[in-house]
Amino acid sequence: MRWQATVIKAGSLVAALLMSCEPGEGFCPVGPIVCEGEGCADAGAPTTEQCITFEQAAELAKFAGRRIRKLTVTAEPPMFGFVSATATDSRAICRDNTCYLFPDGEALLHAVPTTQVLFVGWSGCSTSTDSNLTLPATASNLQCVAHFAPAFIILSASSTGGSGAPIHVTSSTGCDSDNSCVVFYGGSFTVTAPTDPGFQFTGWTGCANSTDPVLVLTNVTGPLPACVAQYQPVP
Repeated sequence: MRWQATVIKAGSLVAALLMSCEPGEGFCPVGPIVCEGEGCADAGAPTTEQCITFEQAAELAKFAGRRIRKLTVTAEPPMFGFVSATATDSRAICRDNTCYLFPDGEALLHAVPTTQVLFVGWSGCSTSTDSNLTLPATASNLQCVAHFAPAFIILSASSTGGSGAPIHVTSSTGCDSDNSCVVFYGGSFTVTAPTDPGFQFTGWTGCANSTDPVLVLTNVTGPLPACVAQYQPVP
């Protein structure tokens, strides 16, 4: 019964917040908490009773139906970057990578790649490629995913079944070498299987399935398996 009374009290705070709190007037001096408009308009520091804390918002989201929505932000792959979310007005409250949005609330999402990594775009809540994304009010819970990728991609090549002749590799970054090259994100590789006396080239495995001895890989945006040129003895 005590828990039910707590929920009802918190719900009344939400109702007051939605009616009276204007953008820019809803933040308490000690964050991250959101308070009623009149409490924040007062020059004095609002008390705990005048504010809705992040924890209270989390509990209210379980009971408030359409009134409060949860927003989470994650990085993919997790080790390639960092993500966070911040409130842009008094109708949102955020901590780290989680926000609770009241009607008309907005949140600003941030995606920061680590060294030699690129941010390539969002999914789940937006298809934007802007690492700083303002997410407007939402009618449903959202899971935003920030996608990252290596800035540099290395491709290796080898052969099997033949004499072990080197495989020639070039890339759009200007690399021209045997058995290995590097390309920038979104670039291309050209892999050439040489003529091997006494052996016949039969196709590629690993990075692609092709019987063309000159293999072109375009718009490379992630790691690739090694390209293996298959040979067999000439009868």
